[in-house]
Amino acid sequence: MSASLNEASRQFYLGQFGVRMWYARSPLPGAAPSPEFDFAERASASPAPLNAVLPSPRETDRADRAGKLAALQGLMNGEAPARTEERAPVASVEPSHSPAPSEAVAAEEKAAVAAPEPSIAVRANWGFWVGEDVLLVSELSDDASFQLQAALAQNILKAIDQSSSNSFRVQWPVFNNPLAPGGDRKTLISVVKGQLESHAGKHVILLGVLMPLAAEDRETMIQELWGRVVVDAPGSLAALSTDPVAKRALWDMLKPLFAHR
Repeated sequence: MSASLNEASRQFYLGQFGVRMWYARSPLPGAAPSPEFDFAERASASPAPLNAVLPSPRETDRADRAGKLAALQGLMNGEAPARTEERAPVASVEPSHSPAPSEAVAAEEKAAVAAPEPSIAVRANWGFWVGEDVLLVSELSDDASFQLQAALAQNILKAIDQSSSNSFRVQWPVFNNPLAPGGDRKTLISVVKGQLESHAGKHVILLGVLMPLAAEDRETMIQELWGRVVVDAPGSLAALSTDPVAKRALWDMLKPLFAHR
């Protein structure tokens, strides 16, 4: 390819690409001086004259449609269709490299190891009944009347010669959104311990508390919240109200501890 083109050839090729050239009628302020353009005709190139007007895209499209219509009419009249120019083969595009199944599995395992596993969220709906020497804590059920559950808690304390002087309720987390700050286990433990500061040293009875947790995880939570527990029954107050067998089993656990009272 020639190292340089004269201006006439350059404008011809640019015109084929739809690039229209223009020149300033007078020098522009701050612009570099224009080179001396060579408009001489060369034998190797056959550019269109500068004053020639190239067809507009609309005229070209109209001509193409007219040619297609003429070819269609020729086919209807039995004429052989004109041979069309063969297009150059299109180079095949290689697909981008996708990781093998083994590589994808390895990447997922690596990401799982790198990301810390969040601890299981703890939900609490607990009722606390404070006796003279005993603290009764039970999981509360929204399907049963709170008055019924509270009455059963009072009866259990009376059965072991305890009168309830105070009661309160803890619901956790405060917000339903688990991602809201302040809903973690550490804050729950801090809240419960703050409520029980004035009731330290009492015998703790748990009814259906933290049962969804695994055994080891549950034991850790119980130790952090209450320390030593004298009775840990699986059934809550609502479950005891409809299960005489579970109620009798609870009484069998309480009787040896408080029979001397």
